[in-house]
Amino acid sequence: MKKFFIALLVLFTFAASNESFAAWKWQWQWVNCSVCHGTGKCLKCKGSGYNQVWKWKTRRDKNGQMQRTRVHVRERCSECYYGQCKKCRGQKQLRVKVKVNVPS
Repeated sequence: MKKFFIALLVLFTFAASNESFAAWKWQWQWVNCSVCHGTGKCLKCKGSGYNQVWKWKTRRDKNGQMQRTRVHVRERCSECYYGQCKKCRGQKQLRVKVKVNVPS
């Protein structure tokens, strides 16, 4: 454990003294969302929050026989939050941390 801390101390000393390493700085920037491409809407439901799906429904006909028919059902979208993009939550942009070179 002692060797680990010594190695860590040497690394930090090197990083602080190294001019090219110290010239880098982390900065927050806003970029367009890569999932919705800056629209803020879910791509699956096109921002409505619902999808139309086909489901099988069984019911009895006039003769009492069971019949299966396909019906169109409106379902909640599983990919989003009320029509908003799941990644940016409708903000259209994401805040990312970027490493920039600071001029000396």
